[in-house]
Amino acid sequence: MPTAVKVTAGSLCLIENGVRSFNLSAGPLAVSLHLADSGAFFIPAKKFPGETYSCGGQLAGDQTLHNGPVDFNGQQHALLWFLGTLEFVSKPFTMPANGAAPVTKTAKFTMSGNLQGFFNNPFIGDPGPAVFDVTISGKGTATVRFSATTGMPAGRWVRSLFHQFEA
Repeated sequence: MPTAVKVTAGSLCLIENGVRSFNLSAGPLAVSLHLADSGAFFIPAKKFPGETYSCGGQLAGDQTLHNGPVDFNGQQHALLWFLGTLEFVSKPFTMPANGAAPVTKTAKFTMSGNLQGFFNNPFIGDPGPAVFDVTISGKGTATVRFSATTGMPAGRWVRSLFHQFEA
């Protein structure tokens, strides 16, 4: 039976063509996930005035969640492999007008899902029993940064997306 945990601190940082960082603290669990890709978050993405954008997305499966160090119930693990699905939900907003200056927008988000950690990579074989198995939830504020308007047709590129968890 999975343990239910609530995120009290942490962040998800996605930068266009950069390192993806996801760290969190949730009750007995502290984890740093080395994400292999951006999952189902729209970055990079070109958006046009009047279109909508949501800071929501999904991180799922061992390919995206990948691996990282964990502290669970006071036991430290230098490297575990992860499975699960984490869903971030945020109310969409309308893209601002084109312009010569970059634009930053914020939105509230919620996150929920499940996460499991294993000693062995589940992508290449039987991972063995789970070291931990949690249902997880959290909330906070997302910040998205859009480029200045460039190119034709004019629009703004999503350059970075940052989710900051709140207790």
